[in-house]
Amino acid sequence: MRAPLLLVLLSSLAGCAGAPPPAPAPVAAATIPPAPPPPPPAVDDWRFSQPKPGQPAPLDYPEVQTGKLDNGLSLYVVRRPVGIVSLSLIAKSGGSSVPAGKSGLAGLTVRMMTEGTTAHSPLALAEAAEALGASIEESAGRDFVRLGITTLKDDMRRGLALLAEVATKPSFAPKELERVRREWLDGIEGERQNPSRLASLVGLRLLLGPVAGAPVNGSQHDVTALSRDDLVRFHKENFVPENLDLIVVGDVALDDVRPLAKDLLGRMQGHAPAVVPAPLPSEPTGGKVVIVDRPGSVQTALFIGQRFPKRSEPGYETRELMNDVVGGLFTSRLNANLREKHAYTYGVRSVDIATRDWGAFAVMTSVRTDTTDDALHEAFAELDGARDPKLGRPFSDDELNTGRADMKQSLGASLADAGEIADRVENLFIEGLAPDYYRKYPAMLDSADTAAIAKESARIAPNQSVVVVVGDRASIEPKLKARALTVVPAEESLLD
Repeated sequence: MRAPLLLVLLSSLAGCAGAPPPAPAPVAAATIPPAPPPPPPAVDDWRFSQPKPGQPAPLDYPEVQTGKLDNGLSLYVVRRPVGIVSLSLIAKSGGSSVPAGKSGLAGLTVRMMTEGTTAHSPLALAEAAEALGASIEESAGRDFVRLGITTLKDDMRRGLALLAEVATKPSFAPKELERVRREWLDGIEGERQNPSRLASLVGLRLLLGPVAGAPVNGSQHDVTALSRDDLVRFHKENFVPENLDLIVVGDVALDDVRPLAKDLLGRMQGHAPAVVPAPLPSEPTGGKVVIVDRPGSVQTALFIGQRFPKRSEPGYETRELMNDVVGGLFTSRLNANLREKHAYTYGVRSVDIATRDWGAFAVMTSVRTDTTDDALHEAFAELDGARDPKLGRPFSDDELNTGRADMKQSLGASLADAGEIADRVENLFIEGLAPDYYRKYPAMLDSADTAAIAKESARIAPNQSVVVVVGDRASIEPKLKARALTVVPAEESLLD
């Protein structure tokens, strides 16, 4: 009885082992809600307003020590804790000191002074400077010519000896003169190929006349005609002690410089030359545009210029601040209009040119040819708005504060370089300014309030401006005439 029952049980167990267990009932997947979107960024007002300048750091301009040698040569020394010494010799005679028909004489003379002396050939002079790790530099402006060299402090005497040799013993070798003249004439020709430069050359000649308005580098005709005797005469008349200033910037004091200067420059003799300023033509009247034709040009170079006070007339610092706001800064009124608002140009600027004998206020830019007339119209509108507050554009405190910050910080930034300090200090001698001028400069800017700016900006006179355009006459002239402007071609004498 047990055997059949056992077989039945084993069979049941075998059947159960072969069958899979029943599948569990499916469970519905849980629904996960999507993540909420991130909150929008907070709107900060500062993102929509132009940053304002911070408080300027105190500006303590270094003391300028001054003195004279017995022969009348001036000494200006600025002590700075640096390892190099900048040496500059300035003659208070430049492009404005040359006779009619001798344009380029001042610049060519000082250039030739660096091309050899009676003691050193051009190559030997260059090697002597290179032995000091330096080079002899020269430049010329309307009111000055400059010679300079920068050496290590330990080499100051050797550097000054070389500079004194160049200043007192130039050879003006005929062969070297002809070589330099060819280079000089090539540079003049290259300048005339630059439309912006050409517009300025023509504009200043129209504004100031053929003598005062002649370029410092000269015309091709005048430079070609200059003789060696002309250079010798300019040097003899102008490189005299009463007309010279030695500027030294470095870790030295006036008492360190004086004996060296006396030893190397104290035997110079002569008196300052008497120069009669060239007469200026009558002031221009508006409504006329002088055009220099450049067929096919896709851009037009513009020059708008008028007379302005010379450097010595009161209010110079105020005029400089006014110019910064009108056209000197990237954020200026002219640039905001012609570049930012209308996209006529990549940039426009104005300058306040102030020399010993004359001054000028000029606006310069290059614009698309098809916008020449519109750009002139907008430029004159901005100048009228600066001239007359009643037209709705009185100068604001914010504009003046931006200009003051730029001018003060530019002065402070110049202290980082001995050469830039020398460039600033030379103006003290050239213009007859007090040695502490730059120490008082920030206070002078602060005193230039909106009333003072309005007084100086009233000098802006678009209706007494010279207007020069250099571009495609065929495209420009009809639109200018449509604005009731008289268009005349530039005379050939203005292009030389």
